[in-house]
Amino acid sequence: PAVSLVVFSSGYRPRRGDRVVYDGQQWTVTRHERFNGKPMIFIE
Repeated sequence: PAVSLVVFSSGYRPRRGDRVVYDGQQWTVTRHERFNGKPMIFIE
C-alpha cells in the first residue's frame, strides 16, 4: 500500500528512489510534490 507523508525537515530534498524508514519499515519514495510549501512524499 502507498503512503503519503508531508516532510517538515527543512534539510530533506526528496528524490524518486530514496530509501526512507517510516514506522520501523523501509520504504521507497515513488513520487513527490509540494504541499503548502513543504515536500510531500509518496512511499511504497
